Amino acid sequence: MNQVSWLDTNFYIVSDKIQYTILGEVELDDPIDPELLQRVVEKVFHRFPYFSIRVIVNNGEYQTVPNTRSHKVLCSEGPLVLGSQELNYHLVAVSYYGNRMFFHFSHSITDGIGRMPFTKSVIYYYLTEKYGIDIPSDG
Repeated sequence: MNQVSWLDTNFYIVSDKIQYTILGEVELDDPIDPELLQRVVEKVFHRFPYFSIRVIVNNGEYQTVPNTRSHKVLCSEGPLVLGSQELNYHLVAVSYYGNRMFFHFSHSITDGIGRMPFTKSVIYYYLTEKYGIDIPSDG
């Protein structure tokens, strides 16, 4: 294997015991509209294509490659297995339950700050489309 630098994606520490997942939760006043959330999520992934990736093994090493499969928004209040067939092998996923949205990110590809523009964009598009309001996009 090649020498791994601190800039390289590190999938070697992910196991059944260590999920290494960042989970964010947003609670709204009204129940989530699943069809709207699905449309919004697809729209936001077009803005952040570097989150549409999957992991493959090439010559004994883990590598990320583009993932053109659809992003499934699931109704679940529990944890999701990122990179699984259920999520079309994506390492970023959005789910919902009742009036809450959940944002699941593999910590191997981003950190808490790196996930925020994606999360904020989903919330922005969802609220503006659901309620027909104009929210200033600055800040």
